[in-house]
Formats: sequence, C-alpha cells, structure tokens
Amino acid sequence: MKVTSIIFWCLVLAPFGNSHPAQSQIKQVPISVNTTNVNPALTNTFYVNFLKTGRCRALVASNPKAIGYNSKTGARIILDPNVCDNNFNVTLKTRFYIMFGKITIDAKLQNIQKVNTAIALQSDAGDEINFQLIDNEGVYTDIRRNGSSTNQTEKVLVPCSHDYHTYTIEWRPSSIKWSIDGECIRTLSYSSCARLYPQTPMLVSLGSWSSLTSMEDQFESLSIKRMRIENYSTGIKYEYCNSSPNLDSVTVFKGEITKDGPVVRRWFKSALHLAKPR
Repeated sequence: MKVTSIIFWCLVLAPFGNSHPAQSQIKQVPISVNTTNVNPALTNTFYVNFLKTGRCRALVASNPKAIGYNSKTGARIILDPNVCDNNFNVTLKTRFYIMFGKITIDAKLQNIQKVNTAIALQSDAGDEINFQLIDNEGVYTDIRRNGSSTNQTEKVLVPCSHDYHTYTIEWRPSSIKWSIDGECIRTLSYSSCARLYPQTPMLVSLGSWSSLTSMEDQFESLSIKRMRIENYSTGIKYEYCNSSPNLDSVTVFKGEITKDGPVVRRWFKSALHLAKPR
C-alpha cells in the first residue's frame, strides 16, 4: 500500500501541559475553545517507521531528552530521573490534526507500578479517544467529551506487556472502533452516546505519566515501532467559529468534513506544511 510522508516546516505547537495522560492530559472541567487557535490538518496519509527514521519532524516531544530512538525498538519513552527533573510526564504528539480518521500504532506498553501510558486522539476542546495502560491493571479503552469523563471506560483483557501489538482506533461520525492486532475489541456507536461523542479535530498523543514524585531507576514505559495516521476529512486547517466545542463550530478550509468515510482528496500546499508523495 502506498503511503505518504508529511514533513512540516514553519510550525511549532506548544505541548498541552503536565496533567495525567491516562486522564487525557486534559482539564477535567468543561473547556471553552480559543477561536484564534488554528489546527493544521493532515492532508494525506502519514506514516513513520521509527526503526529506520529515528526522530520525525512531524512530531513534537514534551521532553526530547526522555525519548530515545534505535533500530531495534524504535521510539522509546523513558522515565529517567536524570532528565525528567521529577516531572515524570512525557508525551510525543503530532503537529497536525485529523477530523475523523484512523490511527494504527505498533507499540509495546510496559506494565510498571504507578506508571500510566496512553495512546490517544486528543482535541483542543478536551475530546479524547484512547487506549490506556493504567498502573498494573491492564489496558482500558475510553472516551472523553469536552474535558470530562463520560463513564464509557471498558477494560480489555489482553496480554499487552513485554510484547509489541498493533493498536488501532478508527473514529467515524457514526462509530468508534478499537482494535488490537487486527481484531476489533470494542465498538461504540454515536447513537448510544450522542451527547458524549468526541466531535472536534484531534491530534495523536503518545505518552506516559507517573504519580511518583521521585525515582531511583529509569523505566522504558512505551516503545513505538511504526505509526500510520489517516484523515477521513479534507482541507488544510480547522478553526472554531465560536467557543462551543462541537462539530457545528468547526470550520474547515479548502475541504470538507467526512459524512462517514474517507473523502476523495486533492493536493494542497500551504504556509503551514509541504506534502510530498513518497
């Protein structure tokens, strides 16, 4: 399958902060969106193989010193007291957003006491869809809407630790599907939770966080070999026309929001990024 690598120039986004990744690293209160925020859109399929490329300019790290790269394990999030300065919260996030789509991550989530790890889609409005490895309890799937819990958490009984698995989240207007190694383990329909359904542009966030205030040893909490991201909508950027964090407030430039599946694309070049077929 032919995929496209997106390289970003001239754009730096600040990290979201230092809150709990298993709780989305999003404030747990309703959020009003800053209407001046611009969410640059992924204009085609993004793919990175960390086993070959190492650091990727389309991703931004909250603490670059806490992320390592090698040809055997790919990108690694390492909670190390020597580089984390007692702030054991490390994330790797995309500089672009999608408006419905699919993410596929080949990763190993480590079971470590008092360390939580998340593979997530997150929006500026506090929406989230994720896989979470909470402490030693196992893998959970969850959604959040406007920064608040939706009581839609489900535990997944899979042997996740000490091995790589393919984690997939497919987010459509009609449903969300979570899959592990190609097998769908959960489906959540829009009709079952309409008011709570995530519906604002999302970036991809991979991260780990610990409740410990100090550590004696370093821990490798998350390893990522490959990442593939598809945007089902088109356009070059998303903005909010008002402070209400819902689909009706999202404006897309030079494109359209999908009705349910991938939209036929055209190529765009903008000041935000340059896309080149590989």
